[in-house]
Amino acid sequence: MNIRRILLVLVIPLLPVLAAEGFSYFWMNPPRPDGSVLVPHLAPPVADSSFESRQDDYEKARKGLMCSGGWIGRLGGNDAPKVHLSWVEWDQLGVANTLEAFRHLPEECMGSIGMVQEKVYAQREAGTGERRMVFDSSQFRSEHGGPAMYIFKAVWVSGTGAMSQRGEFFGFDLGTINRSRGAIRMASALHRFKPDHTRVFMAGVTGLPSEELAWRHFSREILPQIQWKEVSESAKPVN
Repeated sequence: MNIRRILLVLVIPLLPVLAAEGFSYFWMNPPRPDGSVLVPHLAPPVADSSFESRQDDYEKARKGLMCSGGWIGRLGGNDAPKVHLSWVEWDQLGVANTLEAFRHLPEECMGSIGMVQEKVYAQREAGTGERRMVFDSSQFRSEHGGPAMYIFKAVWVSGTGAMSQRGEFFGFDLGTINRSRGAIRMASALHRFKPDHTRVFMAGVTGLPSEELAWRHFSREILPQIQWKEVSESAKPVN
């Protein structure tokens, strides 16, 4: 068999596949912008009598979320309101990994541990400009009764900024397609959505009689601890 016949039989049928793969890679790897971006970061509080790290819970969640960093813990003394905290980071991973941030509404996360959603409140905002974060706010209670827990959850995406899980994602209502990875993936592909950094911050406040007081406590005690780090778009930050 001569070279020409080999090319005809083996190589030419593969050309459409190679072309499609090449275009797909080009489309989903747009040129990086020059300069740097401000990325939020929240380190776990120093372990002491008021902070309980729950690293085992984080390790269980990490396997499913395929994230690049994060932590889970609980803050608050015997007489103080308790704040259950979780911080999850995705840095320069695949789109499928980053999209995990949008797929689980608070009622899914809390429902998996036996909490029932009782009310959804108006969104809460913190910060301004590049340091702005938007929190979905909701009230939960154990299916067995007990005190209310007020959940504040924010998603932050580089290149897009603060996003609400109950808002829109390129025209798709996240509240109705959060379980559909395919729909979110399609929207991502159409808009060449491949962020370098994604953050999810969720806090549950107990021990206070209203959402307003829970937000005030959270804003005063937790939000000031968020640091905004300047990171080069072409460099991977250190977790």
